[in-house]
Amino acid sequence: YGRELDRGATAQAILAAAISPTERVAVGPTRAAAPERTTAEAKAMGITSQLVAYSTAYAGTADRIHNLQLAISLLDGTLVAPGGTFSLNEAVGERTAERGFRMAPVIVGNEYEEDIGGGVSQVATTVFNAAWEAGLKIAERNPHALYIGRYPLGRDATVNYPELDLKFVNDTSKWILVKGWSTSSGITVSLYGTPTGREVVSSAGPLTVRGAAPVERIKDPELLKGERVVEAEGEPPRSVTVTRKVYLSNGDLLYDETWNTNYRGEKRIVRIGTKEEKKEKEPETATTPGVPPPGR
Repeated sequence: YGRELDRGATAQAILAAAISPTERVAVGPTRAAAPERTTAEAKAMGITSQLVAYSTAYAGTADRIHNLQLAISLLDGTLVAPGGTFSLNEAVGERTAERGFRMAPVIVGNEYEEDIGGGVSQVATTVFNAAWEAGLKIAERNPHALYIGRYPLGRDATVNYPELDLKFVNDTSKWILVKGWSTSSGITVSLYGTPTGREVVSSAGPLTVRGAAPVERIKDPELLKGERVVEAEGEPPRSVTVTRKVYLSNGDLLYDETWNTNYRGEKRIVRIGTKEEKKEKEPETATTPGVPPPGR
């Protein structure tokens, strides 16, 4: 048994202290609290060892990093029953300003924009790779629209509440505990449970260019006609194939998967001049009335 704060009695004590001219100290009483599960039930869950830990480094603005830290704290402590499914959207919840999330860059189509909760997709990528390395079944994964070089090739994941999610299945016979924390340099997701003895063998093919970067031409009245300025170089559309084989402890093949990912091209932005060049007037030749100009 433990102890918990008696909220009702504590609220009354605080109110009494607030209106009292002399007794200004409020004492919050506690009471005995029964545990959610017994020691035997906890041991039966089979959470005895760390199965895997996966980390990604911070990138982007301070508000984006704040969103990472908030999201990782919200999923920390999630329990996944045998045969159950972990959902990042369920664990983190809706990304709103009221819940503490901030505006930060997100990818919409093939462009970067600002939206509430920008950066949470990095948490999804971190969870995805933890489940990948643990050899668990991936139930849903949506890649980013644009290629991001700081993640493992072909192993990124994006989320958007509520339609795009990151899910994995606890296909073991014991419970899995999802832990998440942030440090001064990045975030980490760790999965705890009963050791499975699974071996994961991954292989990424080449990142193949599938065409030229899309071009957006913008008319610029500040540039002279004929002038062109490249504002953004852009990136070509690309694709990659990644395979994952998961072997059981006895050597049997559990999963043999091929993951094909296509990334859109990032726009090459070119400004085109529309300003007319001013022509200088030719100097006029003075003439005497009745006298033809020279040369005539």
